[in-house]
Amino acid sequence: MPLKHRAEGEYRDVPVAPFVEQEIDDHLSRWEPAPVAFTGLRGRRRRLEVFFAPR
Repeated sequence: MPLKHRAEGEYRDVPVAPFVEQEIDDHLSRWEPAPVAFTGLRGRRRRLEVFFAPR
């Protein structure tokens, strides 16, 4: 989440437990992200790559 005193796109780093980091790395090595296209709140078409796509 961006902080008030940061510019657009600047975020704060949040520490994570080593075992969580390892699980994320294992997940990334096993699975490919799925492309998802949708219309955003402002009516613009957006395309993201996600690991947990809605059905």
